[in-house]
Amino acid sequence: MLPSDHSSHHKAWAAQNGIALILVLWVLTLLTMIALEFSYAMRTELTLTRNLLDETKVYYLARAGLNKTVIELIKYNRMRLYRRGIPVVNEDRKGAGIEDEDKGHWGWIKTQEPYEVPWEDGKAWVQVRDEDGKININRARQAELVKLVTNSGVTGTERDIIVDSILDWRDTNNAHRLNGAEEDYYQALSPPYDCKDGQFDTIEELLFVRGVTPGVFYGSDYYRRKKIEKGEEEDAYKGLAHLITIYSSSDKINLNTAPQEVLETITGITPELAQLIMAYRKEKEFIHLTEVRDLVGERNYSLMVQQISVDPPTVYSLESTGQLDNSPVQRTIRSVIRLNPFAQNPVNYLYWKDSVWAG
Repeated sequence: MLPSDHSSHHKAWAAQNGIALILVLWVLTLLTMIALEFSYAMRTELTLTRNLLDETKVYYLARAGLNKTVIELIKYNRMRLYRRGIPVVNEDRKGAGIEDEDKGHWGWIKTQEPYEVPWEDGKAWVQVRDEDGKININRARQAELVKLVTNSGVTGTERDIIVDSILDWRDTNNAHRLNGAEEDYYQALSPPYDCKDGQFDTIEELLFVRGVTPGVFYGSDYYRRKKIEKGEEEDAYKGLAHLITIYSSSDKINLNTAPQEVLETITGITPELAQLIMAYRKEKEFIHLTEVRDLVGERNYSLMVQQISVDPPTVYSLESTGQLDNSPVQRTIRSVIRLNPFAQNPVNYLYWKDSVWAG
């Protein structure tokens, strides 16, 4: 073989080896990418599975906390009836929970603040509110709505629009008030929808009413985190959601549980009197209306007596948030119940919502 032929053969062999090496490198790169993609997919799958497992766990933590709270509310109501001299079938003093009440066991019901229900691997935070301590949005008169919306932090034209629009939403005619809204307004929105011209079925329905923003409804604190993330600013609203109801058993307001914003909607109750009432009930609840009269005076009492009650609550809203000790995942359940301690089944569920954002 001639030297030139040998050189050409060597070059061809080297070129083939180079191509083979490149192909091997490409195959290795491809296999590496496939392995990385598979690894990423598996990690994602594991994360999703873990999150799903955590969500399931916190959901049942929330349910367990809510169910335990319902049992405590039954005992609490029986105790309150006992204190008023009303016997409850098959309940003695111990069964009615009098000792527990004397030890402050049910302080979280009186304050209506969230309380912790501990479990083995997590907890539930449960908040209980008396629906009879709120304004019934289906029955409230214009003057009450004006006071309520004002007390929530909304004033001026914005307040007037909300009040008139609430009244227009629930009335049965198509004539709008001075600052209100009827079918023509809602049909001009994008997307359009109908004016209800009927009673509210849920308090969240208020979000469809002209002028009621999420901030007005839930309160500024509820949305503060999201507003900060978006770089937005919003006026300070206390929120309407915790002040209104459609479930109250009476037109009268329960003085033992009503928040200050609701107390001040009652004729004859000034901010100073509202503070006085709240200070009194921190020490002991009102059992008889005569105690209210003695506290506020005959004149003030005569103005408010037709609008107030001190009867034991029968309708409660409960919000329970489940939380694991080692996970940021949370799940919230909201329910409204009616209690009848004399019935064979003392609990009637009026409302249940599994997925509530726990802001």
